[in-house]
Amino acid sequence: MDNEKDEVLAVTGEDVRMDAHGAHKKRFKRILALSGVVLLVLMYILCLIFAIMDFDGWQRYFIACLACTIAVPILLWINIFLYDRMMDKRKE
Repeated sequence: MDNEKDEVLAVTGEDVRMDAHGAHKKRFKRILALSGVVLLVLMYILCLIFAIMDFDGWQRYFIACLACTIAVPILLWINIFLYDRMMDKRKE
């Protein structure tokens, strides 16, 4: 069965198998993305709690949350991009 699968993959030019490096890259990307989501959700929850409790500086915190909504995904993308570049150079 595996031989047939290998032949099909050879014909189509696809390589479904992932080496250890590829699995590590994928895991790293998932961890980074999940940490970004958790960070943003926690900031939104805190902002909501501060607004409900009528915390004095909730407006500034809300503006910071809006800025982080844009900045965090961009910074995560830059980290992932640089990580890919570094690992590709290391692999060569």
